[in-house]
Amino acid sequence: MKKINIVVSFPLDRRTDYSRNDLLDGTNHEIEVDQISTFDLDNQHFYIVDGFDITRDCGIGILLIRNGNILRKVPLLDYDELNRYPITPRVLEESEVQSLLDRNGYYISAMPLTTISNVVAQSEQEQEQSRTASNSGKQRIMVFYDMEGRKFILSSAAEYLGLSRPRSIKYLPLKNLTDLAQNHHIYGPDWYRLLSDAEYDWISRNFDIRREEVDNVDVVENQDQYFVKRPIFENNNFGFAHAFYNFGDDFFDCVQIDGSQKDIIDTYYTTDYQKRRLIRIDGDPSRCEPESLPEDINTTHFRR
Repeated sequence: MKKINIVVSFPLDRRTDYSRNDLLDGTNHEIEVDQISTFDLDNQHFYIVDGFDITRDCGIGILLIRNGNILRKVPLLDYDELNRYPITPRVLEESEVQSLLDRNGYYISAMPLTTISNVVAQSEQEQEQSRTASNSGKQRIMVFYDMEGRKFILSSAAEYLGLSRPRSIKYLPLKNLTDLAQNHHIYGPDWYRLLSDAEYDWISRNFDIRREEVDNVDVVENQDQYFVKRPIFENNNFGFAHAFYNFGDDFFDCVQIDGSQKDIIDTYYTTDYQKRRLIRIDGDPSRCEPESLPEDINTTHFRR
């Protein structure tokens, strides 16, 4: 298979006991894909990505699901759970891999730590909610509002509605993130579509709107240079940052942005600019050796 790289968001494992997974470090990892396999459990479709984690310099296997047109990493609390199911993955052809990533994107967000049984149960619940909504008249559309009046919908919803250019921005700092993550599989790093006033008016007439709020984005100004917190930088697909700037208080993990990146942030976010004095620059993030993980389920070994 020709070389394909994806960027995968790894959540932070906050467990303090022996079960903690050091690979779940709360950062984005660049992964070179060797192969992708697929299998089904009940009504949920799963993908296994085997490859090399360039960020952590190790072989890796990760589990994904697809929600709408978005792929998400499924970080398991216990990867031995995979051995409890009769799983026989099918290796995708190269054309299938290319189609999957072209259709769903090369940046993959992550769920919080979970279990396969929870993912399957959530899928069943969402299908039931969809059937209920279709029987009640108007379908529900989730609209995300920021403090300057911008309105966004998920890109999957924009594609469903047939809107042109359905992808506007990769990340929104959502206020109600805990509920959205637990109950709707929305984690912030998705794709979103900015709505015009006319588009929003049409949606409000034809759909039942669920309103969610978007927080602002802090931008630090220092000697005519601009900095944002690292998650904002990485979740917008600006690239990988290897030098972090410390401005004190909550601004200890910042990344410098250039003019075009600043334009994107000003266009799609409510920004809060602050002038602060630089305290320290941190160099390349340290890399630690990954632990050994359970052996394969017919086609792969998992590095969580």
